[in-house]
Amino acid sequence: MVAFACGQSENAGNEFGLVEIDIKNGKERALTSEKFFDIRSLSWLPDRSGLLITAARIPNKRFRIWQVSAATGAVQPLTKDSETYFALSLDKMAGLLVSTQVKADFRLRLFNLENPSNNQVLADALTVAFAPNERIVFSSAMSGNDEIWSINADGSEQRQLTNDAADDTTPVASPDNSAVFFSSNRTGAAHVWRMNTDGSNQTQLTFREGGFPLFTSPDGKWIYYHHGLNRTLWRVAVKGGEEQPALNQARNYFALSPEGGRVAFAETEGEAMVLTIASLVDGQTLNTFPLTDRTAELRHVAWLPDAKNLVYISVDREGGKTLWLQPLDGHTPRKLAALGDEGISDFALSPDGKKFAVAQGSWRHDAVLMKGLR
Repeated sequence: MVAFACGQSENAGNEFGLVEIDIKNGKERALTSEKFFDIRSLSWLPDRSGLLITAARIPNKRFRIWQVSAATGAVQPLTKDSETYFALSLDKMAGLLVSTQVKADFRLRLFNLENPSNNQVLADALTVAFAPNERIVFSSAMSGNDEIWSINADGSEQRQLTNDAADDTTPVASPDNSAVFFSSNRTGAAHVWRMNTDGSNQTQLTFREGGFPLFTSPDGKWIYYHHGLNRTLWRVAVKGGEEQPALNQARNYFALSPEGGRVAFAETEGEAMVLTIASLVDGQTLNTFPLTDRTAELRHVAWLPDAKNLVYISVDREGGKTLWLQPLDGHTPRKLAALGDEGISDFALSPDGKKFAVAQGSWRHDAVLMKGLR
């Protein structure tokens, strides 16, 4: 018998299942009716009575170690602490188990665009966005769960805006600073929500085609978001209403131009990534810009306020991150800052184009040994 995980977690819902297949006759059956946000690792028990898996459920994407009965499909958690476990392996007698505990170790760093060596660490963070009043909104798990926070650019007045058992992530501030939009899976899948800047009046905006907020329209009437499953660009009115497709192209790192008529994004052209600008009206490609390093990856695109330049982060083969400025007149891109080789989970440019922020760090893995499983 071969067991495997089957499903998807793009929309932050519980849609991963566990299946086994008989090698001799190819017959397939679900091992359990239970569903998970994701399943990372699995191992048969020596007597083949079931499996141990590392898996997470929504709400609260903490990966626990679970035992699954092959006979009944019953599922029970073996770990109930606040740690997250990914890989696992059993000895031949199931008396010892080794696993990895994984923790996010990312920091919100604020930079001066003209002098990137002038930067400061503000807080723990995984996603980040600027508000018009020089405050920064970000998501962080420093309270034990992914929540939305806000903080001044000087590091003062840090406030927690959400407090929910599910994951609240990817905040975006409205142009008039009256609201913060964010993604939450508290209803079972990722949907767009709105709240006041103090965290009050949390209201769900999408119900059918949910996803992750990216930016608001310049007039503040629409919130655009990345579709949770097909990765296309959608929008919904900030007061709620019909969910509408905005650009039917499955792409990453969408960025809206200051006037609201164009959208920039990363896409693959042949074996290389390019920076593309398309019309938001009809989806037609307007410009394409190759990277200086054709083997690099392109991530985290943003427009400067003058609408004549874009900035983006490239990642070379060795993992080095570099911030570039791409003039729309076709001139060669200019290197703005070397950002090291630590991972970058998010990037944001301030409304005046003078500062930028990154959520930068790594995932820390520690080996743990557990005894007495029998």
